[in-house]
Amino acid sequence: MAYRGEDLERAVETLLQAQIGAALTAAATRWAAIDPVTLDEPQTWHRGYQDLILEFPSTSYPYVVIQAPLRRPVEGKGGLGEQPVKHDLAISIFVLGDTPAEANTVAHRYAEAVVAVLQANQVVSGFTQQNYEPKAEIVAGNITHQKAGTSGDMYNEDDIDYMRYVHITQTMEYLD
Repeated sequence: MAYRGEDLERAVETLLQAQIGAALTAAATRWAAIDPVTLDEPQTWHRGYQDLILEFPSTSYPYVVIQAPLRRPVEGKGGLGEQPVKHDLAISIFVLGDTPAEANTVAHRYAEAVVAVLQANQVVSGFTQQNYEPKAEIVAGNITHQKAGTSGDMYNEDDIDYMRYVHITQTMEYLD
């Protein structure tokens, strides 16, 4: 029974890198007449835990972190020499906006795009999603972030941008 957490992280990273652009375009197009907003493709990709994400320059965002932090056997399944296992997948996306409302809108559109990619790919490199609907959350908070190339005055609206954090989780099963 092999450990496949890194395999899952790499497979999801490859999938998202290949398909997120089209999914973001679809989300932007769907909302264009109601509330248009620019959806930049991710600037930074990271697998596994990443510390101090708030400290990176504005040019690092949108910032995507992909983790498969937990593996466990599926009880009551499997036969001699094979056992299905579940991996918890977590995709975290940090986005910026010039206003809290814009950051919130970008976060929702990113959630829409990532969920669409996952729903269109129920099997990712041998890992099967356990639910058609991944859990998606826009984490509450009004995080300010120092804009790159500014004086760094956190009380000057021209020197800050606003951050939102999108957290998407899904349980993936693999027959080992």
